[in-house]
Amino acid sequence: MTHSLGTLLTSTNDAAKKLWKPIVIGAVLFALVGAAGQMMFMQSAINTMPVPMGDLDRLEERADRIEDGDQAAMMEMMDAMGVVGEDGELDQEMMENMAAGVIKNMLPTFSGFMLIMMLVSIVASAYYFVLAIHKDTDFKVAFSKTPSLILPLLGVWIWSFLRSFAWIPLIGFVFAFIIGPRLVCSPVILIKEKKGVMESVRLSYERTRGYWGKIVGNIIAMAILLVIVLMLIGMATELVIEESVMMSALLAGFLQWCATGYASIFTVKLAETVMSNQLKA
Repeated sequence: MTHSLGTLLTSTNDAAKKLWKPIVIGAVLFALVGAAGQMMFMQSAINTMPVPMGDLDRLEERADRIEDGDQAAMMEMMDAMGVVGEDGELDQEMMENMAAGVIKNMLPTFSGFMLIMMLVSIVASAYYFVLAIHKDTDFKVAFSKTPSLILPLLGVWIWSFLRSFAWIPLIGFVFAFIIGPRLVCSPVILIKEKKGVMESVRLSYERTRGYWGKIVGNIIAMAILLVIVLMLIGMATELVIEESVMMSALLAGFLQWCATGYASIFTVKLAETVMSNQLKA
């Protein structure tokens, strides 16, 4: 008999308590990299504007004033962007040229930023799956096992996507919604049983037969609880930290990766209970 949601959450909480140090250390590391990338992107975006707009602090100060309804701050922003004509009115042609220049100049920066964030996401996801499966309480030990599994796990995710969501343009979301949840065991099979990429995905689909509802229901329930907890923590921390772009990015990243660690443990627990109670064909 498979474990209930309450049992899964209890076992996940117990595992998370034992693994809290590597979870937190990983969250801090990934949040720092993500926040640094975000700050570099924002500053680079300002520097690539057709007309200089000042430093990031000045831009943030103007944005706060605009949010408070300060019309003068809006005109200062437009003037700094070079879209105010000699008559003091917004020039439509200058705005269109400015917009085209911004898109052209920011495209390489944006592409680089997205690449960095994608790499961080892949490494972090792999790390937390390794942590959840191997249960290493030492960050260094868990992290040392991650590099060799990044490409195989990426292969599993890509093949899972091709098996499910890639069909969306052809036969709609229904097919993806039916197939996707049944591939949830793929990373566990890959890491724990050392199977190949395609075999892991195939075995996941076979072993989850009859458990689609349990997988979807448990994941949705866990996600809702996690979102509520994150919202409460986010509201509480906003009261004690000074609001700034850097601190907001760090806090958001830290909470995101802590949640990823918890969700990874829950997913592994769910996969293990489903596979240990595999239905016969």
